[in-house]
Amino acid sequence: MYTFRSYMSPTVLVFLAAGVIFILATFSYKYIEVPFISLGKKLSQAKS
Repeated sequence: MYTFRSYMSPTVLVFLAAGVIFILATFSYKYIEVPFISLGKKLSQAKS
């Protein structure tokens, strides 16, 4: 945000940062959390 503050208004920067964070969180959930949740379920069923 500090890099672009001289080019854009603070309001635009906040929305841009929120959008980037949302996209990163979506990819993180889809490609990291969901596979590990299913792995945890498989491992817990194997112990039972």
